[in-house]
Amino acid sequence: PEVITARALFTEVLDIGGWPKRRFYEMLKLSATDEAEKAQLQHICSREGKGEYNACMEESYTYAELLQKFPSARPSVGQLLDYIPDIKPRLYSIASSSRLRGEDTCHLCIIKNEWTATSGRNRVGLSTRWLSEVEPGKEGLACHGTVHPSAVTMPETHETPLVMVALGTGIAPMRAFIEERAAAKRDGEVCGDMALFFGARNRAEYSYEQEFDDYQKEGVLQHIILALSREQKEKIYVTHRLQQEKQLVYDLIHEKHGNLYLCGPGGAVPPQVRKAVIDAIRDCGKHSQEYAEKYVEEMQINGRYNVEAW
Repeated sequence: PEVITARALFTEVLDIGGWPKRRFYEMLKLSATDEAEKAQLQHICSREGKGEYNACMEESYTYAELLQKFPSARPSVGQLLDYIPDIKPRLYSIASSSRLRGEDTCHLCIIKNEWTATSGRNRVGLSTRWLSEVEPGKEGLACHGTVHPSAVTMPETHETPLVMVALGTGIAPMRAFIEERAAAKRDGEVCGDMALFFGARNRAEYSYEQEFDDYQKEGVLQHIILALSREQKEKIYVTHRLQQEKQLVYDLIHEKHGNLYLCGPGGAVPPQVRKAVIDAIRDCGKHSQEYAEKYVEEMQINGRYNVEAW
């Protein structure tokens, strides 16, 4: 908008709750009028002050907190517009099926982004703090939102088996897939088998457990394999479960031409999941390593191997 109130600018547009980069400290250094504050900022911005700068980053100081910490630095609104980025949209996977719940309903699965700074103070992410504290009331709450096209390819028919590998909130799209299959099955469509491999630290992080158990009893979800890494003495991860269930993976992926879906954090997990699928094809099918790798490559090309990682 051409005209905006100061309150709206600093609560709805600028990300004053975000983490500043070094250039913001540099700007404060030039703006500070108190000699002690200016000296402290000059030190933080210097090569010798790298440790103090890193300590500020580890403490998760926000733009707003730095302005409070150095009150003599009073940049203009124009400078703040230049140095503080806009609030970025938060992207969440849809965790429900419109076929099951209706076109006007959309569920999200969001974990509260909460951590402890080096000083011991509690820190909570901007979006998840707002979501955890907001009270929409009976009339609901209007907010900006949009639906983006799916990043994964769904099979043309529900007869295609699905191997779903989810970690944490990566369970969201899997729930949507399961609900879609539940609606199709209840409408009399023939549905292929579904296997869910879910990884988390403990059972408290296993969202929708009762729902999934009910879907398993209904015959919608045939296999639920959990990897709760801190529920026992030895650490067990979802990639371990995939290796332990090679025959199941091989049958659904290779023999029944199923699709695989992986959703969760990036890093080492996606290549480890890929390795587990290749190992299953090689070991259970008595195929060569080259054949197994080529098979997975073709799955990716044909939209049968889908990864959504962040």
